Amino acid sequence: MRHFTAPEQLRSAREGDFSERTVLEQIYGKAVWELLLRNPRVTLPEITRIARNPKVPKPLVELICGNAGWLSNGTLRRSLLKNPQLGGAPLDKVLRAMPKGELAALIRQPSYPQPVRQAIKKLLGR
Repeated sequence: MRHFTAPEQLRSAREGDFSERTVLEQIYGKAVWELLLRNPRVTLPEITRIARNPKVPKPLVELICGNAGWLSNGTLRRSLLKNPQLGGAPLDKVLRAMPKGELAALIRQPSYPQPVRQAIKKLLGR
């Protein structure tokens, strides 16, 4: 894959299977994240791995937060909440997708950034 031409790399990122996507991400990293996220066969573990990365650009965080199907996954939501790039409207989307009981538990967990915990308190009216 290192010797793929640019169009071949794009095709593999957009249409490739899991093993191709994994190798592409290992070789090219953030350069292929958007293409991977737009692949209809991308899996939740792949999306979660990207969402967890603090170097993911804000537009990609917004892309992930804009997909209600992805946000229905608790592991993905918690990964996003730990990402320092999450804020503003995307943060509100993630918090509103969470059950109230889970939100209340997150307030007491210091592993989440203070702005996230403050947004939860505001949402819960505390």
